[in-house]
Amino acid sequence: MPGQQDLSVQSWTVTDVVKWLGTLSLGQYREAFKDGAIDGAFLYALNDDDLRNTLGVEHRLHRKKILYSIEELKKAEAVREKELVLSTLAAEANAYNSGLVQDYRGNVLGAGPTMIPGGGVQGQM
Repeated sequence: MPGQQDLSVQSWTVTDVVKWLGTLSLGQYREAFKDGAIDGAFLYALNDDDLRNTLGVEHRLHRKKILYSIEELKKAEAVREKELVLSTLAAEANAYNSGLVQDYRGNVLGAGPTMIPGGGVQGQM
């Protein structure tokens, strides 16, 4: 839903899409989007022809604004997905590295059982 960054656009309901239209100052198209049952998953599939001929968005700049905003949603969602993957990998690396000890020369010494990325445990028999 708009304003909740952890919920993907694909999960938006028709009501969420209508709220999003309001954030674009294009609330005059709310009823058309409701009638067309445009939810988040379908929002990504819209094109200029759909907006003009099916949803009645006649003003060219309004169509352009909607399509541009959809592309921005896709980009933001892709960034969030990459950040999630990176934070997961960082957490796994930290868990792995927390079990390692270095001597004064920087050589890594074993420190008993440690978690390794992927969920295994190193040092157990």
